[in-house]
Amino acid sequence: MRQIFTWIAACWLLGCSSTVQDTAALADAAGQDALATADGASPDAAAPDSGPVWVAGDRKLSGAAFFFDATGPGAIEQQKDVTGATAYLLEFPTVSQPVALDGSFTFSGLPQGGEFTVAVVHPDYFPSLSPVIPIGNKDVANVNFQVVTRLIAVYLGAMMGFDPTDPTQCQMVVTVTAMGDSQGLWWAPGEPGATVTTEPTLPQANGPFYFNTSTVPDKTLAMTTSDGGVLIAGATPGTYTWTAHKAGMTFSSQRLKCVGGWLTNGVPPLGLQAAKIGK
Repeated sequence: MRQIFTWIAACWLLGCSSTVQDTAALADAAGQDALATADGASPDAAAPDSGPVWVAGDRKLSGAAFFFDATGPGAIEQQKDVTGATAYLLEFPTVSQPVALDGSFTFSGLPQGGEFTVAVVHPDYFPSLSPVIPIGNKDVANVNFQVVTRLIAVYLGAMMGFDPTDPTQCQMVVTVTAMGDSQGLWWAPGEPGATVTTEPTLPQANGPFYFNTSTVPDKTLAMTTSDGGVLIAGATPGTYTWTAHKAGMTFSSQRLKCVGGWLTNGVPPLGLQAAKIGK
């Protein structure tokens, strides 16, 4: 889902840096509940669903977080060896661990048949969630994230007309991924000419907004470009099933928990994977 950090670059090129002081306070507020959760509390914005009971199993869930920051006008770089990040299970916030310097994390002892959402928090980065991950009869790998700074998240909201720090609203970004050898990689290319729907449906004002070939969300587009990125912004928190549509093709669907004040993102090989009908 490379569109996230290229989108940020567009923001800087448009002069967003002139609003640094005005948006810094909002950006700082965006991460406070996330930090409280990482320290053991469970704020409303990231409260677990009611009802799940932990039953230990023998499955593993692993992935990696890729951290990005703006280093200057038009300059977005991946940050290596990021310290202070925590990964935990949204449904069981006490099941947590530090994210390794290379961004990797692994949860062991998960029960077969369970469903989990991975949360990644850091003092300087916007809190992010994975899609809902069902645990079957195999371990699950490549649950990946692209994580941006909280200040950048506020810039992005300003570009699209929403406040990412608002605990009553949530954001989701997914890639409609093209078939090919790179389909399983987190930077895999998108499938052009597809449309996306959600269940339950959302007002048109929330999207979906498709990313153009310059990897910027464009409200005038009616379908995906080769970027494959799709954004829903300012949505009512809840659980949404995403589906992509294109003649002659079928796509994997994806369930995302949209949590107020957070970003849920489906990076390949999660997201909406393309296949020909009959495959």
